[in-house]
Amino acid sequence: MACILVADDDKTIRARLRQMLERHGYDVVEAGNGNEVLQVLEARHVDLLVLDIVMPEKDGLETLIELGRRRIEVPVIAMSGSTRAPMDFLKMARKVGAREILYKPFKEAELIDHVANTLVQDKKRRPAS
Repeated sequence: MACILVADDDKTIRARLRQMLERHGYDVVEAGNGNEVLQVLEARHVDLLVLDIVMPEKDGLETLIELGRRRIEVPVIAMSGSTRAPMDFLKMARKVGAREILYKPFKEAELIDHVANTLVQDKKRRPAS
């Protein structure tokens, strides 16, 4: 099953996302900020990144830009529930590389649909080996 990296600075949200994804058979790795995301991606393969936009140290937008700069190809679902104009943050995230966006709070079914659809689309984009 696919390995998903969940990045959110809130431990409770990360734990909840882990539970949701594991219930559907996904392997989950966690990160608390963008710097940790980059460390995980340098150390191991992940099939998908679920990335919060508002985080300390290196936020989601900075992380997306850095992924592009380093040519790290991983599909990204950006999420935000910030009261600081989340629609603007998520629109920007899409412009700098996120494939999908999710507005917090969201239901488990919505997350799983986005994950499944993004993984299918990524498989279609990649040449057969």
